[in-house]
Amino acid sequence: MAGRKYVSSNQTRGYRLVNTYAINQDNQQQVVDLPRGPHIESCIIRVSGTINVTTAFTAVRSNAAYRFLRRADWVINSNVTLDSVSGTQLAQQYVTRPAYPPIGNPSGAGIGAQTFSAVFIFDRALMDMIRSKDSLLKTDVGVSNNQMRIQLGQLSDMFTGAGVATYTAVTMSVSVVDYQEARDASGNTPSPMYYVKRNGLTIALPAAGNGQQIKLNTGNRLRIASLIVRDGVTQEPNLALLQRIRIQRAGDTRVDFLVNELVALNQATYTNQVLLQGQVLIDFACNGQLGAKYSEFWPIPSSADTYLLLDTTGSSIIELSTLEGVDLVSK
Repeated sequence: MAGRKYVSSNQTRGYRLVNTYAINQDNQQQVVDLPRGPHIESCIIRVSGTINVTTAFTAVRSNAAYRFLRRADWVINSNVTLDSVSGTQLAQQYVTRPAYPPIGNPSGAGIGAQTFSAVFIFDRALMDMIRSKDSLLKTDVGVSNNQMRIQLGQLSDMFTGAGVATYTAVTMSVSVVDYQEARDASGNTPSPMYYVKRNGLTIALPAAGNGQQIKLNTGNRLRIASLIVRDGVTQEPNLALLQRIRIQRAGDTRVDFLVNELVALNQATYTNQVLLQGQVLIDFACNGQLGAKYSEFWPIPSSADTYLLLDTTGSSIIELSTLEGVDLVSK
């Protein structure tokens, strides 16, 4: 009788809840120790619950629930920051996923109970890459700590006007998707070829002007430069305030587009998604093809000052979000 053949696999995923937390005050901070051992593919934060509006606000803001995450920093070894973004800055980069996760904004701004929910997904492996596993976070060697440092905002961040709201029952959960790799003959798991890095900036442009400069990070490979344009007074999205976008590195003008053209191109590129209100983006690795390549990320040397140049028609606030690749040296 033939011996039984067992099914095996070199890679398997695990879906694991790290912890849940009660949220009962504004500006609450939480440092979450994420698992070490398996490679990490994604970290997911979900904030949801019921609040009570005791003094009416004026209106619910656009993408209100995303605004409740004021900042999240994913830090390893206490000194290497992988991501540093707000909720709205992170959500701009969901174009690398097949679809945006669900969001539940408050249904109104009047007195009474309101519910909200938002999901924040921090992908270490970009889901639209040809080999997404090449940027998994390896945590079994050389990682002494692996933390998500979360700064929540105020309930009033989700509304306009001078209302008041209190917490009834709001919770935050943190989970990870890990990726367990088979070890080689020496007992080692594969090392990533690169890792991805997210940065977010909020810049006020107080007046109309052409070629208004915002300095971009250098020294890595730029994939996405995305921005939401907000009215400088109301702070609500208003893409009509932006007319033209350029990106220049030294003498190299890599991007020079009218905003209306770029919006149309974005719509043709991300056909399964609806971008956030007021959002427009440049993606150096994807123009609608199936499968992005790391080799197409735009390399920006540390010595090359690189600027985003914006032509605006009035007072505006720019919510900038960049996605970069960082080369890793094989040892």
